[in-house]
Amino acid sequence: MPAIPAAPTLTATKGNGANLLSWTAVSGAVGYHVYRAAGSSLAPLPLFTASADQTSFSDTNSLLPGRTYYYTVRAFNIAGIEGPDSNEAIVQT
Repeated sequence: MPAIPAAPTLTATKGNGANLLSWTAVSGAVGYHVYRAAGSSLAPLPLFTASADQTSFSDTNSLLPGRTYYYTVRAFNIAGIEGPDSNEAIVQT
């Protein structure tokens, strides 16, 4: 059974019409799942799946002005098993 990937380190910033995310590459990961929540008490929902060589994403999906968005990323292995959440990155639009 493949090892469970470690948690990536996530950063996020507000861009022009997009929230810009980047994270550290994780050894053994075959991809990354990006999650977003529209409130601190809401469960994060899957937003995007990135390949192993993609460590950034520009979120332009239904962003509303004045809202705060909470992001996490999880690496996953060849078996599709996710590792732990990255740190939470917060962006206000």
